[in-house]
Amino acid sequence: MERQFSRKAFGLADMEFNVPNTPQIIFESGSVAKQFTAAAMVLLQQDGKLSLDDPVRKLHSRMPDYGSPLTIRHLLNHTSGIRDWGTVMTLTGAGRGDRVISQEPRV
Repeated sequence: MERQFSRKAFGLADMEFNVPNTPQIIFESGSVAKQFTAAAMVLLQQDGKLSLDDPVRKLHSRMPDYGSPLTIRHLLNHTSGIRDWGTVMTLTGAGRGDRVISQEPRV
């Protein structure tokens, strides 16, 4: 039996322009995802599927080689030295709020 869920939205999507929130509006998860990602990594370590001291390149081969291993623990502790994406975006002239978030497929 398939469950039916009602979709509701509350509050404002944009307080400055008094735009009401709707179920169709997409929000970035922002920093909320960090704690769940960290918890998932710890569970994977407990299951023996990875070590927090594994190099990130073991899991993500496209990560640049920075000369010394960048570990999962570095990422979780915010000690990786990788620059904040928002700061990097400002170097291109774009700001944090300039990205368009959509569920439409990229063409």
